[in-house]
Amino acid sequence: MDLKELASTMAAIDFDSISMPLEVRFRQEGDAFVPYGLGKKVKLKKFMIDRKIPRHIRNKIPLVVEKKTGRIIWVCGIRLADHIGINRLTKK
Repeated sequence: MDLKELASTMAAIDFDSISMPLEVRFRQEGDAFVPYGLGKKVKLKKFMIDRKIPRHIRNKIPLVVEKKTGRIIWVCGIRLADHIGINRLTKK
C-alpha cells in the first residue's frame, strides 16, 4: 500500500519506535511535539496557528500520545511525529 493512499483518519506507525500503551486525548497547555519533516520540537499551539487551523476547532482535534511519556505521536488527521513512520527497516 502506498502511504499517500491512507485516509486522513489513518496513520502508519513503526511499532518499534513507540512505547505502549497509547492514549487519545485533546490538547493541553504547553503541548509540544516534533512534526514529521520538521526535525525540531514546536509548541502545538504554534503548529496549529502556522497550519491555519481555526481556533474554534483546535481543542476538538484528538492527539494520540504515549501514555508513559506523554509524547505526541499523531495530531489526528494532520501530522505524525517525526521518526515514527514506517520505513524500509520497519518489521512491525
